[in-house]
Amino acid sequence: MNLSSILRAGARRAMPATRRRRRCAAEVTLLEGRLLLATDLTAPVTTVQVVPDTLNSRGYYTASPERVNLLASDPDSPDGIATFYNIDNAGFVSGNTFRLTNGNHTVQFYSVDASGNREATHTQAFNIDSTVPVLTVSASPSRLFPPNHKIIRATISGHVSDASGGVPNSVRYTILDEQNPSRPTTGTARVDANGDYAFTVPLQASRSGQDKDGRQYTIVVSSTDEAGNTGSTTTVVTVLHDRGNHSGTDDDGSGSGQGNTGSGDGTRGPGKTRQIRTNKGRGKSKDDGKQHSPTPAGPIGNGNQGEDKGQGKDKGDHGNSEHGNNGDHGNGHGKG
Repeated sequence: MNLSSILRAGARRAMPATRRRRRCAAEVTLLEGRLLLATDLTAPVTTVQVVPDTLNSRGYYTASPERVNLLASDPDSPDGIATFYNIDNAGFVSGNTFRLTNGNHTVQFYSVDASGNREATHTQAFNIDSTVPVLTVSASPSRLFPPNHKIIRATISGHVSDASGGVPNSVRYTILDEQNPSRPTTGTARVDANGDYAFTVPLQASRSGQDKDGRQYTIVVSSTDEAGNTGSTTTVVTVLHDRGNHSGTDDDGSGSGQGNTGSGDGTRGPGKTRQIRTNKGRGKSKDDGKQHSPTPAGPIGNGNQGEDKGQGKDKGDHGNSEHGNNGDHGNGHGKG
């Protein structure tokens, strides 16, 4: 056998072995592809939905409570996704919905699919403030008298509180004058760490002569918190028309009361009588009437009750009246 024959025979023997090796490599490649197609290597993605979504430009939600929904999705494993969340470092729990009330909250969350792929932990802040600041206000003095056109500086003071967060650091005020409604006066005042404020405003002690209830200055005080919620309150300073008659005033006005003149006559006894009667009422009644009759003594006659006549003085908040006493009863005597 020559060399060419030997080479051809060796090639024929080698070819089946080569084909077997190629078939084995193709089967492994196909199997590896099937495994890759069946394996989920993608982690879920979780997004946040807030209802109602009242987030404003200051970064605050202004409704309470707010419901938070955690929506997880995974195109490779849409079923069997588990979501976990942690509110204010209280620990992770399983779930995808919860509620948050007023306050500043920190929430962490993540999801895991059925293949065990876990997404990275997300952290999100939720600042919720649904309450407005609450203010008190008072003015000293609250009434101006006399109306002599002088400028009086009234002190306006009060307190600010906010149940949902920190106390605002300032208040804004507006003074509305009923005689000049188109020219309000505005300004601001500082609020201290305790929530207290105080400022003074110049007010003119004058009023129209036809304004029977006096000239009124209305002071409106308002405050806005970090979330943009605004609260307000008002107080009134009045320029009195007068000090007040018959009722007195809170400042120290006084009134006067006038009693009626008392009178009383003895009742005539039976028979012919003659009567002389004098009765005066000024705190008490005097009776010196006499009766004479030729018949036996008649019954005792009673004079009418004397009315009162007294000078009263009203003073203070409601006015106290000091009136004269009622007149005494007049007595008449019949003589037979």
